[in-house]
Parts: sequence; C-alpha cells; structure tokens
Amino acid sequence: SRDPVFTTPALSIGTHTIVLRVADDEAFWSEEARAVLLVGEPPQGGELILDNGQPGTSFTGVWKPSGGPGPYGAASLYSRDAGTLYLFEARLPEAGTYDVYAWWTQYASRTPAAAYTIASAAENLTVTVDQRTNGSQWNLLGSYALGATGRVTLTSAGGGYTTSADAVRWVFRGEGGSAPPP
Repeated sequence: SRDPVFTTPALSIGTHTIVLRVADDEAFWSEEARAVLLVGEPPQGGELILDNGQPGTSFTGVWKPSGGPGPYGAASLYSRDAGTLYLFEARLPEAGTYDVYAWWTQYASRTPAAAYTIASAAENLTVTVDQRTNGSQWNLLGSYALGATGRVTLTSAGGGYTTSADAVRWVFRGEGGSAPPP
C-alpha cells in the first residue's frame, strides 16, 4: 500500500476540469472521475461577488440568457414567469454588517418590481427595485447584519415583464445594523 501524492501547479482564476484515475495493486485502472472546480479571486477587504451560474447559485423555473446590455461578467439571465426564484448563496469572510448590492441588465421590458429577499441574522427582508433603470452598475439593496452565509433570493415578477438575474455583491462594513434603504 502506497500513500498517493498529488501535486499540481497553482491554479489560475477560472474554471478547471479535474480528472482522476487510479490503478489498483494489479495495475487495473479505474474509470475516470471528473469534477469542475471554480477558482475565484479571494475576497478583498471583506468583499465577495457571486455572478449568475457560479457555484452557490441555483434557480427554480426557467431563466434564459439575456441580451440586455452591460452584464456583470460574461452574461446575465432573465425570466418571464411569475414566482421563479434565483438564489445567490455564499460563505462570507466573517459575520457582521454587510452592504448588499445587486447588478442587473436594464431593458425596456424589465420589471418595475423585482423582489430581492435578503436573509439577515434576524429575519428575511425584501427590497423591491425597478430594473428598467440603473442597469449595468452596482445598486445598494441595504445594510444587513449577516452570519456566516450571505443569501439573496430574487423572485421574478411576471405580469408581462422580465426579471434580470445577474450578480450580487456583499461588502463587509463591521458590526451591527440591519435595514433596507429608504
């Protein structure tokens, strides 16, 4: 029995496919095992950004690629169906107060009532924003007392409108408070 030793050069930021095969004592090789590993930038100054499609995001219903201008990263998504959810969930660098921001692509058909629900340490708080304006930039949803996990759920409005799911940003501010903007 030998202890396996695995070495690899430092991985660059981006998506990597890891492939592993092992041989037994009789030199019979196993099937390939594959996994995708996303290497992101470490949080700088208590800041964390989660883009749509990254690990930590999930959704219900149908979300399609958007042609809206100015997405964060490579692309954004949209949904026309009322009540579909897009979840952004990340392990935060530390518990405390965070400013929470959202990024969306602006489009004439976007909803005037996109509902972002922020799971704070005390309760779930919902902020409604007009996605027909202020697209392609970080928009403050408020400051919240958060634990070890940041969780923001976007609910699609439907009603003939589209809702854009693009990116969420948490910026550490210290201790205390939990309040949405006025």
